[in-house]
Amino acid sequence: TAAATMILGGGTTQYSLEQQGLVEATGSNVDGLSGNRFTQTAQALADLTSMVNSIQLQMTARLPIVLQGSGSSAMALVMWKFMDQFSAMSSSPLWIGYRGTGSGTGAKEIVGNGPPYVPLTTFGISDVPMSTASWSALKNANIQIVHIPLAVSAMNWFIHTGVTPLKVQLTSCILAKIYTGVITTWDDAEITSVNGGTPIVLTPTPIRFLFRSGSSGTTAVITEFLTRSCPEFWIFPSASLIPQWFNISGGVSQATTASLASALTSNAWHIGYMESGVGQALGSNITEVSLRNKAGKFLTSAQANVPAAASAVLNSPGWPTTPTENFSGVTILDQPGDTTWPIVSLPFMFVRVDNTASGEAGMLLIAFLQFLLQASTQANLVSLGLSPLPEDVRLYTLNLAVPLLLPDTRLSRWYAESVPTAYTGAGSRVITDPSVKTNYYNYEIQALQDGVASARGLALAPPALAGVNFTQILINFNATIQQLNSRLDTQDHHTKTLQSVAIAGIAFGVAGVCLAIFASCRVFVISSVSPGNTTGGSMSQSGSVRRARSASGDDDLLITKCEPLAKGSSIGLSV
Repeated sequence: TAAATMILGGGTTQYSLEQQGLVEATGSNVDGLSGNRFTQTAQALADLTSMVNSIQLQMTARLPIVLQGSGSSAMALVMWKFMDQFSAMSSSPLWIGYRGTGSGTGAKEIVGNGPPYVPLTTFGISDVPMSTASWSALKNANIQIVHIPLAVSAMNWFIHTGVTPLKVQLTSCILAKIYTGVITTWDDAEITSVNGGTPIVLTPTPIRFLFRSGSSGTTAVITEFLTRSCPEFWIFPSASLIPQWFNISGGVSQATTASLASALTSNAWHIGYMESGVGQALGSNITEVSLRNKAGKFLTSAQANVPAAASAVLNSPGWPTTPTENFSGVTILDQPGDTTWPIVSLPFMFVRVDNTASGEAGMLLIAFLQFLLQASTQANLVSLGLSPLPEDVRLYTLNLAVPLLLPDTRLSRWYAESVPTAYTGAGSRVITDPSVKTNYYNYEIQALQDGVASARGLALAPPALAGVNFTQILINFNATIQQLNSRLDTQDHHTKTLQSVAIAGIAFGVAGVCLAIFASCRVFVISSVSPGNTTGGSMSQSGSVRRARSASGDDDLLITKCEPLAKGSSIGLSV
């Protein structure tokens, strides 16, 4: 419009301007500019630009959205399962990766390697909360971190006894003495005493104890438990990610949970600590330690009430008032209760509040967290050896912590399709319920897990005993046994009768064969001595029939033996 009103100097004709898309008579003027007039080159350039933009849009739509995380090796199986399930539910291509590096590395990579604290991953996972030092460093750099609890995890020691079933009772102080080198053999008097005076081995057997060598959240939980429950014998630091007992004789280090579990299954009378779900799945040669809890009861984590330890955590003194504060004081170890398990942790996911620079990954992270925290996903934790979050903790995290995350608001949020929704469900950035969209392998795995859970429930469920008449049941049972015995006696009588008949038949058969053989021999001999078949001479034996002259000199025959003829032989007789 500025060009349309510009005057080019005295005596010069003013150019007219025909705007693009608006056809006017002035567009044909000699002294005119038109937005509808192009050269071939300009038109070709415009077409190419449009094509490039279209191709870029299509490529962007087809590129996978990437989430990367690292941390607890104990949580690796859980993350891999849920990531695979989540990807199968997505309408857009995803690439979600998780490295089971250990809790310490997971925290380091979300924090960043010093100022300005640039994260190397989208999230980190740890079996313990972020340390005060790391949290404070981020706070001082105006970076906020949110702790997202994921599950309730029990831990325990497991022994390769090679015998099943074998119950081994230990106390926290015995375990402290093993890991400090005070108790070195399985026939130690203190181990024998706590097991009712009966040695668990008959000969002196050295103890080999396995432990995590790297920065491990499991090690931190174990060391804090030993500090709390046996401070008089535990000489190493509490809640230490890095073990301090490398120089203790009998110790064997392993890098990850998986390698420690593998070493345990391969070496008899080794002992190692790990997540209970991992240890319980190792096979019949592995015995879970019956550990004495705060109430003085010996039990395994399989027998204990694991969720009970976390039931009051939301109202505990260590729980912060807001999700962005320091969580390092949160613990659910060594809680009271006759059936409460003493070694329980809350694995946390560490995520940054500000995800505006993460692009599509920021929006995807929110959708993934909502999936992990929904009730159906939490219920699936049981099949992986974990327990769901207490309901108040789950709702707190879902309604207060996750909404704090700040993605790039220019991008579209993900849509959760719980029931089939026409048109919308077929769009991009949609997470569809697995009953509607999944893949075959996830479907089969879930079906198997449901079947195992159902069988376990039937096996463990107490029978309904109320109102049962046990006396009548016993009478009916005895009557049934008598009927069965009567039928067995009848069958036994029939069997003996048939045996007698069979024996008689066999005897008659043998007698018949003997008579047949005798008759055959007699016919054969008589036919052999018929007229025309004799020769002179005295006693002879040319075949298998012997003849002898009688003492009186007559021609009577004395048959002394009847034998079968050899193949090709002839009969000679002496008369």
